[in-house]
Amino acid sequence: MRFRTLIFVSFILLFIATCGWKEVQGIGFLVWSDDDVEQAYVHSTWETETSLFGVMEGAKVRNVRHSLILQIQKSDGSKRRALYSNAPGSGGGDLYYMRSQGYVIMEFADNSGRYFEKISLNGQRQVVGEKITQQKLCDDYDIIPSPNGEVLAAVKHVVPNPYNPSPTGEMQIKCGNGTVSVEFFNAHNLNRLAGPFTWNITGLMEAVWSPAQELFIVTGDEASGIEPQGGAHTLTGNVNVWKIDPNSGSGPVTGALPSCLYPKTTSSNVSAAGVKIGPGPVNDPVKVISTNATSFGCN
Repeated sequence: MRFRTLIFVSFILLFIATCGWKEVQGIGFLVWSDDDVEQAYVHSTWETETSLFGVMEGAKVRNVRHSLILQIQKSDGSKRRALYSNAPGSGGGDLYYMRSQGYVIMEFADNSGRYFEKISLNGQRQVVGEKITQQKLCDDYDIIPSPNGEVLAAVKHVVPNPYNPSPTGEMQIKCGNGTVSVEFFNAHNLNRLAGPFTWNITGLMEAVWSPAQELFIVTGDEASGIEPQGGAHTLTGNVNVWKIDPNSGSGPVTGALPSCLYPKTTSSNVSAAGVKIGPGPVNDPVKVISTNATSFGCN
């Protein structure tokens, strides 16, 4: 009996010793700069709850923090530097590095909501556009720099009722019958240049700049190949296209369907030469996925 008690006590002590919080690190989104000279990526850290059996599915997470790293394309990482480090919250849901204009645009999420910041190359940070505190399943908000980096497009897609009954009576998700709103900001002083322009749309939506500095809004009933940071974005079925010139001061007009909907601008995870990068391990954060990917402008 005493022996069994000792075993039980030892098991309890082992369980207590192995339960707690474990720090985890990972590489988030990463992009080429608009001139393909450097790369930017997000290095995230967080603590996750552990048990005797390791990290369990659905485990609690706390102390989420991130660093924004810039590096010149060198294999030894000798030119790597942090633009800022150990900031609270998660960053990098969307990331654009407009090196030629001296700033980064990055998406953030914390307890106050979801928002974008413009970050200068000396680390100064400014909120751009609006902060989204409540968002339904199909809603979206994005800040996308123009190809030359001089204009920021704020694109908001709102679907009031994404849940629709199917013929059998079951609820299904359908991202249709919504509105899109577009406004443009000067990328340097963040003054509004034009908009907001708001109109009704039906179906899924993608926004992409053209090499001619025009923003295209494309909608379609179905999507295929859409994946984080660079798939073969395709919208099909009842496709509609609008384009807006931020310098014209006028609203959207119908346009021709672009040949591709990704990359959205000159900074993405695909270089102008078609080199596509993705996240690697923390000690070797940038890896080449492909050398013949479609680059901005559908090249």
